[in-house]
Amino acid sequence: MKRGLLICLVCALSWFFVFDGIDWGVPSSGRMALAMDEGLKNEDFYDSLVKARNLVYKDTKSAVFASPSYRNDEFKAKDRIVVDYAKDGVTFYFSNYLRHYFLCSHNPDENAVFNGLSNMNPSKLDFNPHFFFYGGGYIYPLAAWYKALSWVKAVKLVPDMRHYFRNPDDMGGLYTSGRALSALMGTLGILMLVLFEYKLIGTLFWPAILALLCFTSPMIVLWSKILKPHFYLLPFSTMCIMASYRFFDTKNARYFRGAMFLCGVVAGIALTTSILTLFPLMAYLRNSLEARPEMKVAAKDLAAGTLLFGTGLLMLNPYYVLSPQELLAEMKYVSSTLHVSGGMTSIYNFFRYGLGILPSVLFIAAACIGVYYRKITGAFNFMLLLLILLVSPMVYRLPNLPADIRWATFILPLSFFYTVEILRQKKKPQAWLRALVLACALVSVADAFRFRTYCVNDSRAATSTRLQAGEWINDNTGTASIGHLYDIIPWTFPPVKFTKHRMIVYGSLEELFRDADKPQYFVYSDVQRYARTKEQEKRFYELYRLEKGFHNTREPLELSSTLTPANEPIYVLKRI
Repeated sequence: MKRGLLICLVCALSWFFVFDGIDWGVPSSGRMALAMDEGLKNEDFYDSLVKARNLVYKDTKSAVFASPSYRNDEFKAKDRIVVDYAKDGVTFYFSNYLRHYFLCSHNPDENAVFNGLSNMNPSKLDFNPHFFFYGGGYIYPLAAWYKALSWVKAVKLVPDMRHYFRNPDDMGGLYTSGRALSALMGTLGILMLVLFEYKLIGTLFWPAILALLCFTSPMIVLWSKILKPHFYLLPFSTMCIMASYRFFDTKNARYFRGAMFLCGVVAGIALTTSILTLFPLMAYLRNSLEARPEMKVAAKDLAAGTLLFGTGLLMLNPYYVLSPQELLAEMKYVSSTLHVSGGMTSIYNFFRYGLGILPSVLFIAAACIGVYYRKITGAFNFMLLLLILLVSPMVYRLPNLPADIRWATFILPLSFFYTVEILRQKKKPQAWLRALVLACALVSVADAFRFRTYCVNDSRAATSTRLQAGEWINDNTGTASIGHLYDIIPWTFPPVKFTKHRMIVYGSLEELFRDADKPQYFVYSDVQRYARTKEQEKRFYELYRLEKGFHNTREPLELSSTLTPANEPIYVLKRI
């Protein structure tokens, strides 16, 4: 009965905080109605979209290296690009920009997953996604998930890209169903952890608190409904911790080997989670200090564990061995994006947006209690705290954007599990402590409501900032020219009638300042504010004044767009 109540609680929390709003910002016929003229709905134009895509990928299959910053041809990054349908008709840039609105969501990274899936050709036994940002432990099950859904007619898988140009809602369905897999798996991982806690103590209160803390983490609320592996891998990281616990408790080496294999699976989903391997190794060291096994036995166990880790990793990622050049090239790119450490800002982001404000206080209190009373709280919990602390250098090295904490999602439920494990062992004053913890959890729920609105509102045309901005621009700016920075994509630019406006895309604000023929309007998203200096901002507002802003909520309460791309503010400015 109690187990059933916990399952119901987890399902209810998941439905409300994870699944609701899961279709935020996906391609749709409603969005395309704002961006595309009826006269363009023909096969010739759809062919131009395919040709634009083929040109972008003409010498690479990797979404990473198709970027303009890596090109030296006609697609290379430019200081100023003009798209003028009235004058030039359908050009490469006209087709390429509009193509994004058919195929991309409001998150700028998700489309890379589809590119990786489309690179595979199972009929020829070619399973190379040419994409190693996320591991095969995520890519291959996702492909199987889509295939299974297509068999029951839940999604439409069509090799011809033109189908999705004719039916943008089908593309939106692929995004939503792919996100649903991540949401299901992540929910399963949290459920396993909650039931594990229940098995340890046999009462409802602390497992229920664990569920509340997990599902109201700002990072989990915002990044659980997305086509990425961060939430997806939680069942495997949970099983690794459970296997390590069994090894620590029974001293049976088969649990150590199982934990090491699961660590390989977790790393095979996302390489950044390889640090989880330290936990079973710490458990082995702790047991060895007690049992004092022969050197030959210890060497055999560690060799077997290492072999099983490698098996789990390479079983899911055979192209790490078959195509090492591609892997190294992508890893080099990843390392180049992390060359600037966020430092203590990233640590703050971990506590504020990873754990939440009051849960962070509970965690810090639990850590202090756990260290001071480590002989009472147990070696297993002390090792779990060490693992969490060992993740902190990785967090420290992340850029200072709150959204980058998503790479540490796997450690968040474990942090809450540690908090609950320590606090439940504090016998006095248990009644007051329970009341305090419950109050903190309920405040965390209230905080999560605000984060939840971003995805929910972006899933509805009436409250989506980008769709509302696109509709307003279409209704109020006539055929005026519009300026924008860097690229025209759904992430930063609302869907407007491409045929009506002369659009100018600038590589920087300095290019705008130098331009003698400045656009009448300028549109930017909130995240682009962070790319300009105070001096540039001053000069910019000498040229343009704010005409209309579109927000998820009242500005003082608004979340930073560096935390989530969901429903971020869009600003429309007019030339003074």
